[in-house]
Amino acid sequence: MIKTQPLPATNNNTFPVIIVGSASFEQYVYFHWGPNPLELLKDLLLPEGINKKLLKITLTPRDIDISVKKGFLMEEIAHTASKWIKNARSDYKPELGKTRIEKGEESTENNIIIRRVLLLKDKPDPRAEDIVYAVDLSQSNGVEDYNELEIRTHLLIQGVDRIIQSELKFTKLPPGMEERALKAIARLYLLAALETVKPKLNQLSRGLLAGALRDIPYHDPVFDQFAQSLEGSPLYVF
Repeated sequence: MIKTQPLPATNNNTFPVIIVGSASFEQYVYFHWGPNPLELLKDLLLPEGINKKLLKITLTPRDIDISVKKGFLMEEIAHTASKWIKNARSDYKPELGKTRIEKGEESTENNIIIRRVLLLKDKPDPRAEDIVYAVDLSQSNGVEDYNELEIRTHLLIQGVDRIIQSELKFTKLPPGMEERALKAIARLYLLAALETVKPKLNQLSRGLLAGALRDIPYHDPVFDQFAQSLEGSPLYVF
């Protein structure tokens, strides 16, 4: 049974990983607004370029990004991730066909250790389109503050403020990355729409989301309407 409200993660130094990226957005939305969040948006206007199909895609990531805390071995987490994938694969084996799990080598980029664990279609030379699922692991040598939340026992995700800030950055990607930028815009729209219909965020997070909507390099009257609504005091629905 999922708690009705997330709590700041307690004793979280004993748990080695935090879900970040698109998977943390997915988990946050389902946690707050239930298993069918898009059904709450039936009567809301959609900005130009955003449709229900795209909103559904934003809630079905093909990979999971995991931040490994300092003091924990990347090799051990990669081994655990491969077991997660193996267990999950057994549920979908008939439709997936023959697959294999591959643990990539560690690399370092901008002082961050990176490693991928992949579920691949079993081919001699698999390409990007042959990746069925990916677990992307990262571990920073510095101190990372994800404003994490424990939404279930030993399930930590980054907090909504970090999600908003991260997605806003993705809306400003250079030419050639328009698809990812549009997903970021759709995620911010979805957060704002759900918060307008069924408020769950605190006033500081609402203000941050309103500011992000005004800062999106994509102007649509719907975003201005949501920003104005978020800046008001909500009537919370639990």
